[in-house]
Amino acid sequence: MELASTGTTGSHQRIGPEHVLKLVLHVPNTISEQQAIAAILSDMDTEITTLESRRNKTKLLKQGMMQELLTGMIRLPIDHSAVSVKTKPTVGMLQ
Repeated sequence: MELASTGTTGSHQRIGPEHVLKLVLHVPNTISEQQAIAAILSDMDTEITTLESRRNKTKLLKQGMMQELLTGMIRLPIDHSAVSVKTKPTVGMLQ
């Protein structure tokens, strides 16, 4: 399909009705096939909505936990035996 220029700039092109009328569209042959496709798409929409809701709840939970940690409302226990601090020599430091 070749696009026609609007005459103002080369970057803006249009699709006229003569182009649209030449398009070949493939549609399901039977109503039952259309209904099956619609049911699948509806199920997918429902799942997407459920996942978005779950994501939003998780974000809110994380935000609340971070707020409690940053304000000191809760503290995490530190296992000092699991923490090993190693210092690296700095430039000019004798080893």
